[in-house]
Amino acid sequence: MSFEEIVSQFLDECQKGLSPQVADYQKRYPQYAQRLAQVLPLSQELEKLHPKPETPPEQEQLDDYRLLSKIGAGGMGVVYEALQVSLNRRVAVKLLSRNFVTDEEQRKQFENEALIIARLHHPNIVQVLSAKCTPQRCYYAMELIRGTGLHQYAFKNLREIAQAGLQASEALAYAHSCKVLHRDIKPANLLIDEKGHVYVSDFGIAFLTNEPGKTPADPRSGTIRYMAPEKLLRAENTFATDQYSFGATLYELITREPFIAGNSYGEISQKISAGEIPQLTCAEPDLSAIVNKCTRVNPAERYGSMAEVADDLKHFLHSEPVHAAHTSWVRRFVLWRRRSPAAALFSLLAAFCGVAFVLALLIGYVNTNKALKLARQNASTADAALSKIFTYVQTQTPSSGASALLGALMPYYQEISTQQKVSPEKRAQVSQLVGQTAELSGNYALAEQAFREVQTLRPSAASLNQLAQVLEKAGKKKEAISLRQTVAKNYIQADNKADRYEAVRALLALPQEEALRRQAFDALKQLLAQAPQNADYLYAYARLVGENPRLFASERIPGVEPNAVVLLNRMSEKYPQRVEYGLSAVELMTRKLRYSQQFQARDFENLQLALSLSDRLLGQFPNTPRVVSSVVALRNSAVRLMRREGDFALARKETERLLGMLELLFYNPQTPDDVKETLLTLQLDRLEMFVRDGRTSSAEEIKKQIQTELQDYWGDNASEFARRLSAITTRSPR
Repeated sequence: MSFEEIVSQFLDECQKGLSPQVADYQKRYPQYAQRLAQVLPLSQELEKLHPKPETPPEQEQLDDYRLLSKIGAGGMGVVYEALQVSLNRRVAVKLLSRNFVTDEEQRKQFENEALIIARLHHPNIVQVLSAKCTPQRCYYAMELIRGTGLHQYAFKNLREIAQAGLQASEALAYAHSCKVLHRDIKPANLLIDEKGHVYVSDFGIAFLTNEPGKTPADPRSGTIRYMAPEKLLRAENTFATDQYSFGATLYELITREPFIAGNSYGEISQKISAGEIPQLTCAEPDLSAIVNKCTRVNPAERYGSMAEVADDLKHFLHSEPVHAAHTSWVRRFVLWRRRSPAAALFSLLAAFCGVAFVLALLIGYVNTNKALKLARQNASTADAALSKIFTYVQTQTPSSGASALLGALMPYYQEISTQQKVSPEKRAQVSQLVGQTAELSGNYALAEQAFREVQTLRPSAASLNQLAQVLEKAGKKKEAISLRQTVAKNYIQADNKADRYEAVRALLALPQEEALRRQAFDALKQLLAQAPQNADYLYAYARLVGENPRLFASERIPGVEPNAVVLLNRMSEKYPQRVEYGLSAVELMTRKLRYSQQFQARDFENLQLALSLSDRLLGQFPNTPRVVSSVVALRNSAVRLMRREGDFALARKETERLLGMLELLFYNPQTPDDVKETLLTLQLDRLEMFVRDGRTSSAEEIKKQIQTELQDYWGDNASEFARRLSAITTRSPR
């Protein structure tokens, strides 16, 4: 049980009219004896003055936040649903209880929780929006999760539990990569919303491990039932202890029973000390193996990292062998059949067809007519099997091997479909599927062949645009332009809205000419008049007016937001999975920052909106290179604007924030080189300033940091950065 839970239990007993004794609590929880002696008497006195849990006055205002209703409480604080007035959105606000505002240790722990969460940008970690501490109030605002803890959630099956576990393990792996140790993983601290999205929450006793030799103030704090033996016995806090707690959490979700049975701290700790760790046995032996490996008594026998746990959960969900278990050949066959039902079916059909063919040859000597009939049946079977293979390959991660397989099978399919007189529509569907898969895997020659087949079988504006897109990627730009001109000319006045929209897409992809842009605008105006909420039309409109402000500054479409950044931000909030909406807003604002000579008040409002949106994007897609590059480019350009405007204090503040963000991103393998180069450039600029001003200790510290970072950077400019570092450090201070 965590310190916060102990205090909460003590207060509950006070509110029920009982008289709990501080000394009794010190005996039951000796690891917190000193802190309990300081906090519980004060809590008891305050409880006498305020016998009911504190609730805010209706509509109480905390800076930009209007508290609406209480949604949770713990021993240290209360969580409220609130309205962020400036952005008109619902958030969650966590307040440190007034009982503890004057307690320096509790304030520090509360502030530490907010600071640690603010360092983390991951779609499965609750995001902090802002924080503030005054002598009267301490709070921080975070995104509002409408859901429940996993301990209260009714999972339908084991795979659903594994899906939730995968999300949580990826979030913990990311936190560990940022040197953050959670220390209190349990079902109640993993939230799940109505869409099945899991969030890791409650970093109240989290610890940063980036300072060698530093240990947590309370190394045994946490919830005893999920506490690793080495943490309980030797006060060890490592990433392996988080993994153990995660495994114990999965155990409880699967069995719906306590991981370690017992009603008291002493009883549970005695079982853990004795190594009485239960072993999971469930209907999925591979999932049992993963949980049991996470909860081994010896930390060395657990996974090497949470990233490895996540990988094994992916293997399990994809019906692949897991590293935690020895997999027999029989088991491998069962797993292969699960993950590749089409391939397994095709193999069985192929074997059947082979046997049937041999039998047909034998029978042919006796009855030629029967043999011919069997051949026709086999062709029909082969057609069905190939169609299933094509469909299956499309659902897998794009790869060169998959596209090569499709390319090899296409001639057979064409021959069989001709023999079977398959309809042009069905053949076009298969070619469309092959083209999309080949394009995603980079096999543009096969994609071009497939899309040309689609255009022959089922000509349309969409298939011409697809073909033009592939031709452009393959370097055939003149032919791509010619096709788009054809689409724009032939379909801009089409009766079918889908065809007219494809004509707009073709116009926007052509080289920028004012006449073409105006033609696209007029077409979009007609489309939006008919369907003002269509996301594709709105996105095309936002890009058009945002990239051509001079042409469309005074143009308006009734009922449509004319400000491209505002419109794209709304669309990003409405469709969070459509990353291109938010990215376009960020990139439009970055372009504005680079090329605009004068910023108006409205432009600064748009900038703040884009900065907020960029934080949200980075939280949702931290491993998407284009997102990372675009967010960093925006913030870099914003800093330059602040310097140009003479607001050097804000520029310094934003630079520090950008540096903190870049330092977290730097060691992520998915981070592109241009982002790493931005950090190195900023660091070298600071080093140059420190050396010039004679700030020796600061210069030496940042020099070591740059040297460490250069060991992880392998881009084209590595030698140039090393040369500049050497040149700066050999100069004499002013």
